[in-house]
Amino acid sequence: KFGLFNVIAVDGTAPRALEGLPQPDRVFIGGSKGQLREIINFCAHAILPGGIIVANAILETTARNAPLFMENAGLSVDSCSISVTRSQGAGGIDEKLNKITVTRGIRRK
Repeated sequence: KFGLFNVIAVDGTAPRALEGLPQPDRVFIGGSKGQLREIINFCAHAILPGGIIVANAILETTARNAPLFMENAGLSVDSCSISVTRSQGAGGIDEKLNKITVTRGIRRK
């Protein structure tokens, strides 16, 4: 539908399902089912030099742990947080949505 020919859908649970895949240059983590440390460690060693790993977090523990796990895996790390408030009509009640923290780790060359 979107003309993407370089995306591979893999059935399974990370990090085990990642074994045997081609060496990536980009990895996006959006949900880890309690396996965040293992996924980051696997990806940090599998990714090409100069490659980037991005982890999106809504849970506070994930936002706190992702940078720590990436640094421990030898990546250069930075993070940013995004907060969104939705209003309905003029003078409507503001609805604060979950803050999203985006953490980026770069494998040194």
